[in-house]
Amino acid sequence: MFSVFKQINGLCVCVALVLVLIAAMFLALAVGTVKIPMEQIYAAVISQLQSGTSLDGALKGSVHDIVWQLRLPRIVLAAAVGAGLASSGVIMQAIVKNPLADPYILGISSGASLGATAAILLGIGAFMGENFIGLAAFTGAFAISLLVLFISNLGGRSNSVKLLLAGMALSAVC
Repeated sequence: MFSVFKQINGLCVCVALVLVLIAAMFLALAVGTVKIPMEQIYAAVISQLQSGTSLDGALKGSVHDIVWQLRLPRIVLAAAVGAGLASSGVIMQAIVKNPLADPYILGISSGASLGATAAILLGIGAFMGENFIGLAAFTGAFAISLLVLFISNLGGRSNSVKLLLAGMALSAVC
């Protein structure tokens, strides 16, 4: 009986958090260099969702463009990135079995900084473009992650202690 109440309570919390997220997204649509009243935002969102095309006279104009082409894509992307970061943080905490786990523990951040620094010092960033530095940082983080997994699997199956030790050692090397 208690588990049913616990499931219902968890479901209510999830529904409440989704509603808070939607409310925060609507508030974020109103904030910017151009202040848009909530009524206009609501009208633009509802009319776009109902018709699906921008042929309607109510959909033309600056409010529609600001909401649908500038602010809403950024807000949705921010929510997706936040969800991804939260998921990866929970996964890292579960793998390491430490509620204080972060990318520094396994040396991932050190690998990323090593990759970015190597791209800058070797001049690859200037040759390939400034966006290549981020790609080099990703490559360094990915390489160190694979190396941590390889080292922790030496001498038998990997566990959280081996992961931590390999990560700290490679972090110090980087």
